[in-house]
Amino acid sequence: MQQTAMAMFDGALGAGGARSMIARLQGRMAAPEEMAGIVVFLLSDDASMITGTTQIADGGTIAALW
Repeated sequence: MQQTAMAMFDGALGAGGARSMIARLQGRMAAPEEMAGIVVFLLSDDASMITGTTQIADGGTIAALW
């Protein structure tokens, strides 16, 4: 089982909280196709040895908190 902790992407929420929280770091919201890349990878044979982890695709949001 895999889990992905992804950033909010344009269209996920209204123009409110997620946009202001994430846009600080990248200067823009992630496009849905940018978030899809990690899912495609986890479903591929290249990720066959990745198990029991959380892959974080948040545009640096968590790193900025430290």
